[in-house]
Amino acid sequence: MKAVFLDYTGTIVQERGPEIEQVVMRIYQNSRIPTPKDALALWWTRLRQYEEQSFGEAYQTEDQLVDRILSEFESEYSLRDHLAELHALIQAFWSGAPLFPEVREFFEQCPVPIYIISNNGRVYVEKALERHRLATAGIITPPIWWDSKSPIRRFLKRRCRSVGAPRRMFCTLEIPIRPMCWEPGQPEYGLF
Repeated sequence: MKAVFLDYTGTIVQERGPEIEQVVMRIYQNSRIPTPKDALALWWTRLRQYEEQSFGEAYQTEDQLVDRILSEFESEYSLRDHLAELHALIQAFWSGAPLFPEVREFFEQCPVPIYIISNNGRVYVEKALERHRLATAGIITPPIWWDSKSPIRRFLKRRCRSVGAPRRMFCTLEIPIRPMCWEPGQPEYGLF
C-alpha cells in the first residue's frame, strides 16, 4: 500500500457539533419547519442531494450549496434569520466538528501517507487538522478533485472501477485498504 485517501466530513469528523446544532435550532425556530428533527433531516437530505449532483461542470462549492439551501429554506419554509450568520456558523462547524473516536489512533498508526479528499474548502479542513493536531501528506479539495481533466480524479476513478466500486466511492492507491469500519465479508476498499 502506498497511500490512504480519506473523506473529511463523516469519516474524520462527525456530522454534529454545537455550531450545526445552533443552525438547526435557529432554522426550526425561525421557519415553518415543524420540529428540529425535521430541520436537521431537511438540511442533510438537501446537502447530500446537491453534493451528489455537484461534479464536473455542474460543480458547486460547499459554500455555494449552503447559500442555496438557506435561500430555499427562506422561500419554501419562510425562514427569517440572518443567513450570513447561519452560514458563518456552518463554516465554524466545518473547522470545529469533533473527531470520530478512532481517528487519532488511525492517524498515529497508519504506516503510509494519509491524504484527505473533501468538498469543504481547503481552509476549513486545514483549520480542523491543525485544531486536532493531525498531520496529513496532503489535502485534495476542489477545483483539482472535481475538475474532470484532473489526473488525480481520472486515476482514482479508474482504480475504483477496477475494484467494482460505484461512482461515489473512492479507494486507496495500489492496494485497497481495510477502512476503519471494515468488517469481514465487506469489500476491501474505502467508502467515503
